Amino acid sequence: MAFYLPLPAWGRSGWGLVALLAGLFSQPAVYGQTAGTAVSVAPAECPLALTVRVTDAETGQPLPGATVRVLETSAAQATDAAGHCRLRACPGHYQVVGSLIGYRTQTVEARLRPVQPASLRLALRATAQESSAVQVQGQSEATTLQQSAQAVTVLNVRPYYGQALGLTELVNQVPSVRIRQDGGLAPPGDTLFQPNLLSKGYSVNSQLNTQRQKPVVDAYLRAVAAREALAGRFSLFNPAVNTQNLLSQLAGTDLPSYLRLFNALPAFHRQIVGFYFPRLFRNQPLTAADYAARPIFQAPIPTGTGVGFGLLELLAATAVLFGIGYWNLPRRLRG
Repeated sequence: MAFYLPLPAWGRSGWGLVALLAGLFSQPAVYGQTAGTAVSVAPAECPLALTVRVTDAETGQPLPGATVRVLETSAAQATDAAGHCRLRACPGHYQVVGSLIGYRTQTVEARLRPVQPASLRLALRATAQESSAVQVQGQSEATTLQQSAQAVTVLNVRPYYGQALGLTELVNQVPSVRIRQDGGLAPPGDTLFQPNLLSKGYSVNSQLNTQRQKPVVDAYLRAVAAREALAGRFSLFNPAVNTQNLLSQLAGTDLPSYLRLFNALPAFHRQIVGFYFPRLFRNQPLTAADYAARPIFQAPIPTGTGVGFGLLELLAATAVLFGIGYWNLPRRLRG
């Protein structure tokens, strides 16, 4: 479609048409919104700077890390520690949006005039977030133990602080439990029942089991010692076994050395109980002096007792075997 415009007399000549076209094409491009109509925008080519400051609406403090976005150009910047950011824009009308987590989004209209930098302030209001009600339920360790599936009896030892009470006296405080002379626990008519006693978090079951099994362990150790003594009597007739026993005695790994080590453990356990338990029940923290005086296990030193006698037995057995062998030799070989 062609349009014909009437030209004045001066424009009907060729030079007038050239001047008209030159005037049309010499107009600069305009970006942004003009007269309510959106046109294409090229922010990188726009010389104007739009400075935006984002603050808290209530306190006036700057909000770093807020996002400032121009809807018409899709340009976005994050505010610095002072709450400022700079955006490039061309003359026109814009909608500037400020947002930050925990604050309401705010939109402000800005108008940029040619050759005139503009500044804008966004005051964001905090979002009121109401959380749902939270109910916290807690219970003591004693209540948790009582509600467990195990047979548990909780004994309050607070009334017994400072008293010289042993395990037997503490167990006597448990209802429906009687103490047998051999250290076992049982209510009347039931020999399988054993309560789980807890005193300040310490389970007494291990201690009670140790006391109940002590006679059995002692009987076993006596039987082992008797067997060792009986075997030692016949070592005279077996030089190989006698030699092995002598080497084990020198290394401290023979059965008597093991029994001495085993028998030293109960004494060390009593030292631990006597040192730590009074402080535990009195809620007394350990000091530097306590750490220096704490019990330390000392293994029994091998005494070497019986090594000399064993050597004599070995020499005697060797001499006897040599004599028997020599006696059984033919007469012609003896000389």
